[in-house]
Amino acid sequence: MRDDALASTSQPIATSMTSLPRIEHAPVPAFDPVWLARVESTVLLTGDHVQSCRLFDPVSQTHWFAQSAPLTATAVCERLRNAARLATRMESSWAAIPAATIWTPDRLVLISDAEASTQFGMVNASEREDVPIAARLELAIGAVRAVAAMHGRGLLQGVIRPESFLLDDDGRMRLTGFGYAVAVEEPCAALRHPADTVLPYLAPELMRQDGARPSVGADLYALGVTLYKLLTGELPFVADSPSGWQHAHMAIEPAPPQSRRPDLPAVLGQIVIKLMAKDAGSRYTSAAALLADLLRVRAEWLQRGRIEPFCLDMPGTLPLPGTGSGLQGRLSGRAREMEVLHGALARVRATGVSELVLLAGAAGVGKSALAEWLCGHADQTGARFAVGKSDQLQRDIPYAPVVQAITSLTMTLLGQDDASLQQVRLRWLDRLTGQGRAVAELAPVVEYVLGATVPLSEVPARQAQARIESAVLRTFAAFAAPGEPLVLFIDDLQWADASTLGLLEAFAAHRPANILLIAAYREPGHEMAQRLAWLQQGSRSGGLPVSSIALQSLPGRAVADLVATALDAPVAQVAPLARAIHARTGGNPLFCVQLLRALIDDGVLARGEAGWAWDDAALAHRRYSDNVIELMLRRFARLPKSGTALLQHLACVGIRGEAALQARVAGVGPDELAHGLRPFIDAGMIVEVPEGFAFQHDRVLEAAYSLVEPEARPAAHARVARVMIEHWGEHAADHAFEIGSQIERTAGQALSEPERVMFVRALNDSARRAKRAAVLTRAASHVDLAFTLMDATWWDTHYPLARDAHLLRCECLLAQADLDRAAREIDTLLQRAMPAVDKAAVYRLLATLQTVRSDYEGAINAALSGLALVDVHLERHPSPARMREAYESVMVLLGERSIDSLGELPVTADARMHTVMGLLSTLISSQFVRDGISFLHVATMVELSLAHGATPETPYGLSWFGVFIASLYDAYEDGLAFGLAAMALVERHEFQAEQIATLVAVDQVSVWTRPLAFALGLAQEAVALGRESGDIGMACYACNHIVSDLLAMGEPLALVDEEIERGVGLTRLVRYADIERILAAQRLFLRSLRDGGDGPASTVAQRADDATSFSTRFWVWLHDGMAWAYRGQWMHALGSLRQAEALAWSAPAHINVADCRLYLALALAHAAPADVDGVDGVEGLDRAVVLAALAGHRDRFARWTALNPLTFRNKLLLIDAEMLRLQGDAMRALASYEQSARVAAASGFVHEQALACELAGALCLANGLPDSGLHHLHSARDAYRRWGAHHKADQLCCQYPELGDAGAGGPEPVPAEPARVAAGWELGMRAAQAMSSERVMDRLIESLMADVVVHAGAQYGLLLLMRGDRPMIEASARVVDGAVSTTLGAVEPNDDLLPLTVLNSVLRTRQTFALADASADAPSIRMRGASGRRLRSLLCLPLVRGGTLIGAYYLENNLAPGVFGAGRIAELEVLAPQVAIALETARLYEQLIDENDRRLAAEMGLRSARAELARTSHLTVMGTLAASIAHEVNQPLTAIVASVDASLRWLNRATPNLGEVQDGLAHIRKNGLRAAEIIRALRALARQTPSVMTPLQPDEVLSEVLDMVRMEIAGHGVRVSTSLSTGGALVAADRVQLQQVMLNLITNAIDAMATTPPDARDLVIASALENADVVIRVEDAGRGIPDAMRQRLFDPFITSKQSGMGMGLAICKSIVEAHGGELDAAPRDGGGTVFTFRLPVLGSATRP
Repeated sequence: MRDDALASTSQPIATSMTSLPRIEHAPVPAFDPVWLARVESTVLLTGDHVQSCRLFDPVSQTHWFAQSAPLTATAVCERLRNAARLATRMESSWAAIPAATIWTPDRLVLISDAEASTQFGMVNASEREDVPIAARLELAIGAVRAVAAMHGRGLLQGVIRPESFLLDDDGRMRLTGFGYAVAVEEPCAALRHPADTVLPYLAPELMRQDGARPSVGADLYALGVTLYKLLTGELPFVADSPSGWQHAHMAIEPAPPQSRRPDLPAVLGQIVIKLMAKDAGSRYTSAAALLADLLRVRAEWLQRGRIEPFCLDMPGTLPLPGTGSGLQGRLSGRAREMEVLHGALARVRATGVSELVLLAGAAGVGKSALAEWLCGHADQTGARFAVGKSDQLQRDIPYAPVVQAITSLTMTLLGQDDASLQQVRLRWLDRLTGQGRAVAELAPVVEYVLGATVPLSEVPARQAQARIESAVLRTFAAFAAPGEPLVLFIDDLQWADASTLGLLEAFAAHRPANILLIAAYREPGHEMAQRLAWLQQGSRSGGLPVSSIALQSLPGRAVADLVATALDAPVAQVAPLARAIHARTGGNPLFCVQLLRALIDDGVLARGEAGWAWDDAALAHRRYSDNVIELMLRRFARLPKSGTALLQHLACVGIRGEAALQARVAGVGPDELAHGLRPFIDAGMIVEVPEGFAFQHDRVLEAAYSLVEPEARPAAHARVARVMIEHWGEHAADHAFEIGSQIERTAGQALSEPERVMFVRALNDSARRAKRAAVLTRAASHVDLAFTLMDATWWDTHYPLARDAHLLRCECLLAQADLDRAAREIDTLLQRAMPAVDKAAVYRLLATLQTVRSDYEGAINAALSGLALVDVHLERHPSPARMREAYESVMVLLGERSIDSLGELPVTADARMHTVMGLLSTLISSQFVRDGISFLHVATMVELSLAHGATPETPYGLSWFGVFIASLYDAYEDGLAFGLAAMALVERHEFQAEQIATLVAVDQVSVWTRPLAFALGLAQEAVALGRESGDIGMACYACNHIVSDLLAMGEPLALVDEEIERGVGLTRLVRYADIERILAAQRLFLRSLRDGGDGPASTVAQRADDATSFSTRFWVWLHDGMAWAYRGQWMHALGSLRQAEALAWSAPAHINVADCRLYLALALAHAAPADVDGVDGVEGLDRAVVLAALAGHRDRFARWTALNPLTFRNKLLLIDAEMLRLQGDAMRALASYEQSARVAAASGFVHEQALACELAGALCLANGLPDSGLHHLHSARDAYRRWGAHHKADQLCCQYPELGDAGAGGPEPVPAEPARVAAGWELGMRAAQAMSSERVMDRLIESLMADVVVHAGAQYGLLLLMRGDRPMIEASARVVDGAVSTTLGAVEPNDDLLPLTVLNSVLRTRQTFALADASADAPSIRMRGASGRRLRSLLCLPLVRGGTLIGAYYLENNLAPGVFGAGRIAELEVLAPQVAIALETARLYEQLIDENDRRLAAEMGLRSARAELARTSHLTVMGTLAASIAHEVNQPLTAIVASVDASLRWLNRATPNLGEVQDGLAHIRKNGLRAAEIIRALRALARQTPSVMTPLQPDEVLSEVLDMVRMEIAGHGVRVSTSLSTGGALVAADRVQLQQVMLNLITNAIDAMATTPPDARDLVIASALENADVVIRVEDAGRGIPDAMRQRLFDPFITSKQSGMGMGLAICKSIVEAHGGELDAAPRDGGGTVFTFRLPVLGSATRP
């Protein structure tokens, strides 16, 4: 190959290749390394570790598509293998079908079909801007058509993106990239390991922690994102992390596509947006509905260049084709219902995706008429139509309406030309896969098309029912084709039997393509709606598309239209009549028509010359019944009595029947019957159908049957049964159900002996058919009824009937698992004298019973007893010589014939041989005991087949004979040849009953000569056939083989584990305990390697003892020993493997026998003493003996290697290495280890490659070669990890620390973690970073809110924190324009912001509260505010720290329900306590900062107060006291001046008066001192000198201040009242500061009374002693202080004045507090304010 990415550059070594089943593609190359090297390659796309190429093979001239991935990318390789696994489910019309997988040493290559120019058309168109809208629309339609077809085949893509589509030469779009795909019926968990590149396309439900499994809805969402990118060239969302994508898909609404590309039609954008609805229930119901809308868009765009708006995803969106095309009649008032039906049919025709329409309504409301209208329309458009109707008088006939439909389809097909018939026949046979008898049992007529059908295997009832259901669904699917759907109408479902309802469930589960199923039932009164509610639920969750039509009675206008149509008259003319009829009938259409006919019969309504006329008075007064049955009885009475008698006979037969049978029952000829029914046909009560006559409606049947007297009914039904038997004659068995139903109604009727004989034979036939149809209750009831008609003498008089009835009863009891009753019945039969062949049949039942009970010895003895009766004698425990003789006898009898020719053996007609072979086949139970009869019985079966011809049991004998001769006589090639001949025989004669057992046997024997992949394919086919045929028991065997093959092939353990889980689920269906124990042992081995845990041998002995078969014990011991071997615990391994070796005979020729020998050889080698250093020996093991034992094992592997080197050569080399090591030849041993590892790698056996490397590394280290040793150990570790044995790899790292990365391995080293896990990890990391780095509360809250909202997928979130006992919203976050916007701020919670009931519940209970869909789950929780939003997903999470409630998170997403799943809640609950701690820490930190800030502010405030005191002293004190000071200083100065003047006058007298002068001078001195004191005080205030605390009398200081403000008081007209009562009490104070406080309070009081009337300006100043405090009060009569201001009155810059700085009171408070006192304010009685300050008393002036 030209591309190095696909072709290995290493040396050419063996490469494993697996070819997959594929559709014809000629010529098909041999996909192998040689082919891979020669093809020409063109790289189309690279990404996700996958390279996609288009290949051209120049030799075969064919084109192919290849995807390859490195083997180191194990998850990617797993996806490629998954695509290959699903190849058989694909069709070339819509998928690039995988054709082969090729393994190179470093890559896995998946080859699919392609064409010359296959390309990634969607990717290319998305990246180009020049692609017109029409071309993009064509691509979209092609993509949707492919997805619809895929869904129709029961596949889900998992991830759809542009890279999922290939564009072929003819413009066809096909799907590729099925790595994440699953089949609808497969149980699977959430999407595994999604790569980062697929995250933009994952539906919200897949992104959740508890992500849903892939679904139709998820596919449609991804398709919507893909179409968005196709139409706009951009993704709808942008994100850079898993949590970002998760949030985008869950909480961000995409911008309309037309906003990014304006020329895009709005309707097209709406379609894409609907696909991307967050709520899966709001998306398109199916890809088919989407396709219908896109086709309409294309049609309008091409025709008009624009698209008119229309309702999306609605029935009838496609134009109706030819509505006036000859439809018979018309329906009144049913336009909407007709549109629903027509739309459903159009979708099925367009897409092939089947749908179900449920029609519900009262009797006569028009359900059948509506379906018949669709029938006519379907017939005109090329669809097939089939009808089945349940009969209320024959409700217990199994599958009755289904049989009618199949019969109708078959008879119609028989009337078509040969080409059409053959086309359907071949399609039918292909789909049935050999299960034709299942359908023929129900409807024998199908054999006219299918030919003779072959018997089916006996399986439990539950599996038999599944087989019938599968065969019926495949039958319907065969009559449908793309573009030519089948419309299947099942009427009166309320009377259907349980089997028919079960088939409806099967239809919903498996959904065969191209079928529109319409099921009609009566409501109310039958509770069918409740019984079918699961269908609606399944439809909403992506299951079968279901439409429901609830038919109501017609409104008045529609009744008028119906009457006008019936009478062929204008609506206006009959409107009054229609009103009267509507009033009488309530608008029931059937009642309306019957009343019209009654009116005509009675002459009340008649046609005249002027048209229809009626007698209003007669219509009003005549007593017409309000009951339609009574009305019809009235009409019967007006018709001929002879005809009424005929109706009674027909009613006893059923709602419809053959004309010849009906005539015979009525005792008339066919012509007489037709003549007698003519009046009723004309009256609209009876209709002619192709086979005979039918009642027009079941209400007519009810009325006719009511005419038969109840006491006469048993005799009437007995007569009908007798006539049916006589009429059908030798074909009566084909109609056994109908006959049996009649016999059931004969209870109490005396029957003659011939009648009883006749009836018992019919009941036996009916029971036999019911049993084969898996309707066991019906079978058992008919057998019981037969017993009531027989007596003990019948064993002598009617032996065959008695025998058949008793054998049927035993078979029914066995099928119903009523083993005790079955045993009693069998014992009773064995006591009777019976012919040998008949008694042998009873022994066969006994052998079956004992096998079911796991009594294998009893089963063998029973079979041998039965064989002895027919002269076949087998001995127990034959000698080896006898067994050899049996083998040689077969080969001699074979003679010159080749073994292959056995596939052409003719079928024997010898009844005795069939009995003998049937008995021999029951000896399969001998394989569970140690007895050579297990070989002898199959050898006898081969001998008899060679001598007499084949029976259905021959393939079992041939294939297992091949297994045994391979095991016993090393005849491996012959053994496989016998198996292949058995498969050819199954194919040739359609021996389907033994097909699965044959496949299991060939799987078992083929491993010795064919690649393991060949055997695996056979086992997988066996499981698939087992599921289809219901043979779950043999399918369980195949499950065990699949797991064994996968483990032997070294497949990834994760895949093997999934296969084990599927197998366990299958075994539990049938409670197959032994197979479940084997699977459990395999799983324990697997998980010990992958996950570790306790030693695997802890309960091995108990588990082995619990097993009932030796083979189960073999596998229990084997896998235990293998687990110990990989742990390096060789003695433990040796003990378990020796136990397994002793039981290896019980698994003849099984691949695990080779595993047992290999690991036993390794255990012996490592437990034995050696001649080299570093090898620990075990005492008691002789080295020579061990070497001899190893030589024996080596001989076996040498023989196997000669036959199949690909599988066994690496194992042979490993044993060689061990022998050389024990012999001391370390270098040659190392070379053998290395060669074994290389060969194992080339064969794809990664587990054995790892083991060889590990042993080579240990040998190197033991021999002083550390570098080589570590190299080998590194290789071993990497190989173990590729295998998925991560615990083993970690164990190796711990054992050899030099490897250095113990625990580093994970299940997937290359691809990204799943988005859900990655998103959770990301949230934890980001939250941890925020909590560790942020200490500022606001920043922490903002960070946490954004992270939590994004991670949780919320649209809206709130963080509430407790403030005391009240919650406050501290932050809110919401998605705005695709980003999270956070708003901070404290807000009280209210109903506008969140439901308070939810918040209160969480705060009280401290428990998380979550609702998946609040509007549905909790209607009581409603938003009472103005927001009006509809609540969907809701979560409220408490934040608790140390038992203290800190707050809560509230989250919403109203785009979809179920956003906050269990996994998401669990993550948030883990994070919540850490968030609470972080928030509390941040809060404490914030409080600490606040406290420090407050203290600093107080200190600074005090300093500022002092500074302000100095400033305000200049501004306030000086200003305020200026006048007073001037006045005070002026007075002494004036006095001084006056004294000076007086003294001068006294001195200037002639005789100076010195005495007066002396007095004047004294006066001058006094006034000078007074002025000096005033000036000193002023200077002290001005300078703000430091506080000088001295004892002061407050009253004295207060008097001084009053003197200072005397002028101010007088100027404002204020009256002062003083009461100074502190006496001589002293306080420690600074005089100046104390004066400042008093001065401020007094001047404030004066200012406060500025607006007070002059006569009310009273200022009260008082002082007093109270409790050792001096209390000074200043009261004013001003306006007072407002309450709102009082709390902040003493804060800086707060003032009530129009001018002022607001600093005075703050300074006063700081001064008083600095003196140890208090200052406060209070309102004054009568108005005004009282300021009070207190200072502690220092002492008294009078105190010594």
